[in-house]
Amino acid sequence: MAIKLVNDNEKSLLSIDGELTIYTATEYKKYLVENFTSEKTLEVDLKGVEEIDTCGLQLLAAMSKQLSADGNEINIIATSDIAKDALETSRLMTGMSFITDGTKV
Repeated sequence: MAIKLVNDNEKSLLSIDGELTIYTATEYKKYLVENFTSEKTLEVDLKGVEEIDTCGLQLLAAMSKQLSADGNEINIIATSDIAKDALETSRLMTGMSFITDGTKV
């Protein structure tokens, strides 16, 4: 599986490599339901994403919505060019924070 979630006291770090598409989203969603709590801020590392489609974007949007409803946030800490283009095109970037060199943008 090309997804990894690490939890600590203050935040969770989610790293995704390879595909974030209709072919992997169901498996990733199941993994996240079993391992993720929206009680913390989520930092997402997408620098290893090689392909992303609307299903993958929907998964990120759903996580962002749930975190926001629970008073937390999703921070994108790294993206591949492909993931960044998809987030910009879909305008999902407006609902998420991006951290560059330790500073939110």
